[in-house]
Amino acid sequence: MHKSLMFNEEKLAVEIYKNGFSSGYFSFGEALLVAKYFRHTLGYGDARTKSAVLLFCERNDVFFRRVPNMNKIKKIVNKSAKPYVNKSEPICLYEEELNTIRSLTEYKNKKFLFSILVLSKLNQESYLANYRWNDIRTTMHSKISNKNISQLMYQYNTLGLIEPTRYESHKILFSKKEGTVIREINQKDIYNLNSVFVELFGRDTFRCVDCDAEHERKSFNQKRCKTCSEKKERENHKLRNRRYYKNISDGGRGARNI
Repeated sequence: MHKSLMFNEEKLAVEIYKNGFSSGYFSFGEALLVAKYFRHTLGYGDARTKSAVLLFCERNDVFFRRVPNMNKIKKIVNKSAKPYVNKSEPICLYEEELNTIRSLTEYKNKKFLFSILVLSKLNQESYLANYRWNDIRTTMHSKISNKNISQLMYQYNTLGLIEPTRYESHKILFSKKEGTVIREINQKDIYNLNSVFVELFGRDTFRCVDCDAEHERKSFNQKRCKTCSEKKERENHKLRNRRYYKNISDGGRGARNI
């Protein structure tokens, strides 16, 4: 079972305990959640938790064998001592945090910093591990490269918004834990942060070089609106045709191909 970015381990454990392994085969992560269910919900000790997990695995995976998997089961029992993790609570975005993001000039810089802020709050901490960059791409529906991410992180560090740590992560310096709440991010929002960002900061706009009107930006280097782009393309098409037929009349390459 794939855990989303926002989840409640206790609810997942109950679901797996009732329905078995999602794939029908042994899964370390799912077995760990079941072990937590035995230990924290039913109150089992180490020995009883181990026996219950082994029995659960045998019942829900016909190919499961105790001896080859015993080391894994021991690790699962040891790790099950940790309490349930609950990341299902809504994330609060405060006015001061959003104003800091608005202070940036470039739209893409605002957008990326917004996703960093939200993901850092998922762990109820002001840190974001470097391996979470794929989560940024997923939540923002972006194909940004690691090189561009590194460049943006360097810019934020220069501006005093984040700072690198010794543990391959970055501390988010402008993150707050209290203040005026402007928006709450729930489980439905987390995979559609683009819409939330547009709701809070508006859409990226540009001024057309031909009609001088303001339009919503559809691509990074867009200079003309749709109407002016089509008009410009028609003009370029006519110009190419004139050059082509002039080349034919002068006995050029076009004439030789006839």
